[in-house]
Order: sequence, then structure tokens, then C-alpha cells
Amino acid sequence: GEVLVDRVQFSGNQGPTGGSALRITGGNKVTVRNCIFAFNSTGNGDGVAYASMAATDQGVYFINNTFTFGLHDDDPATSTTTSGLYINLNDDGTNQSRAYVANNLFWANETNDAWLGGVGTTYVYNNNFFFPEPPSDFSGGNLSVDPQLVQIGIDFTPGPGSPLIDQGHPQPTPPL
Repeated sequence: GEVLVDRVQFSGNQGPTGGSALRITGGNKVTVRNCIFAFNSTGNGDGVAYASMAATDQGVYFINNTFTFGLHDDDPATSTTTSGLYINLNDDGTNQSRAYVANNLFWANETNDAWLGGVGTTYVYNNNFFFPEPPSDFSGGNLSVDPQLVQIGIDFTPGPGSPLIDQGHPQPTPPL
């Protein structure tokens, strides 16, 4: 089926594994949009939002979300330790899952903002990363600038003069 998570604030969650705020394991097509992930902590460094998609799943779509002040308890941190979004894609030789990450704000997380791995196709467009942009198959329009929010931690709206204003696509369309 299709799952839509829209306009949810995930705040103050902690857990021993990835996905302490949101954990997705399959679901054919899962869309997470217009959500705030703030002040969450993951025990193993697999992201406060975790998605693992089977090869036969259509994909996972993260659009217009805010990931900030994500923490981890993975000691020592590795190259895949992520305190933001962690996506694992799978391929069975015939089918391949996809991830589309667009118009998201990643800011002030403890380690990597996003990790996109496994064997699948990834699209990363018009995001703002605090840490370097994760490797992907297709990308463009990504930034790494101070978002100049109205009041970080309380109001996640870009303030007047923010370099994020008018930088995303108003209706990002996932590739088919």
C-alpha cells in the first residue's frame, strides 16, 4: 500500500536503534512530508528517522522536512553514523527500491545529516545540509548555508533574508 506521514512533529524521542523518532521498514510507497524532527536521539547512529525498503517496494520519499538537533550514542562514531535521516535500499536482481529526498532542512545535528546506502537509486534535490551532502545517484540544487531561522529550536520558519527562501521546488515531484 501507500503510507503518508504529513505535518507531524517528532520531538524528544530516544531509542537504542535507528528510527527513534520514525522507523519505516517497507510499505511499497512511503511519503514523509512537512514534518519536524527535533531533539531526538538514536542509540546506534542509524538516524532518528530510519527507512529500509525492500527491492519490490516503490520507494521512500522525504519532502519538505526539518531535521535539527539530532543526537546519537554510537561511540565511537563511524563514517555511517547518522543523527538525521538513514535510508537503506535493496535490490533483488530484478527490482530496485528508490529514495527521493527533496526540500529538506538538515541543521545542527551531531553527526551526518543523512546516509543513503544499500543498493537502490537515490535522488537528492534542493536540501540544506549542515554536514556534507550524502553521495547519491542524482542530485542538484543542494546548499550548505546558515538557514537563519526565526528562532531555532522553537520556530523553524526561515527569517527575513534567509538564504533558503525560494530555494526549493514548490511541488517536488518524485521520479517515476
